[in-house]
Amino acid sequence: MPTGYTAPVADGEIVEFNEFAWNCARAFGALYFLRDADEGKDGQRRIPKTLPTVCDWNQKRLQESVAALAAFEKMSPKRLVAAYEKHVRDAKETGKKYAAEVREKKLRYNTMLKKVRAWESPSSDHEEFKKFMIQQLEESIQFDCGHTYKPEWAKSIVIFVAQRIASLNRDIEYHTKEHAAEVERTAGRNAWITKLAESLDAKGA
Repeated sequence: MPTGYTAPVADGEIVEFNEFAWNCARAFGALYFLRDADEGKDGQRRIPKTLPTVCDWNQKRLQESVAALAAFEKMSPKRLVAAYEKHVRDAKETGKKYAAEVREKKLRYNTMLKKVRAWESPSSDHEEFKKFMIQQLEESIQFDCGHTYKPEWAKSIVIFVAQRIASLNRDIEYHTKEHAAEVERTAGRNAWITKLAESLDAKGA
């Protein structure tokens, strides 16, 4: 049975080695970006036109974190107080929202549970099915509604400032590390693709 890589060979769409090699190379990490690419019958889309470029997602997040830290450290005392008060309000509001969601969810579960318990099994063979439905609902109630969420916030503005700075510094450290890793991975992918291209060109197939 042909695979997604050998089907074009079986159909006669691919007859050259280098085209088959590029098609199979899509299965490897270096050419992950071609895995879901559309394929033309001429096979041209199986051959990468350009090398992969470094994903700049972490670089952008790093720039944002650096800018946020600089802006936070320049805040006036008045703005810091306002930011802290918002931090407390947001935490309390999150707690209220979570509690309301749990109450609504528990009500829906219990409403359905009453309906299941009131349902009369059409035969003894359906008793296990009824027990299963009850079990599913009871376990969901325990899992989703069996604990209380306690919102937390910094107990003083001094703690709030220290935590915010520490959080932004962690973000900076993380995105710096991840961007460097992405640069290294991209360099490795490009080296792999380049060597493959040189090998296939040298073969002249």
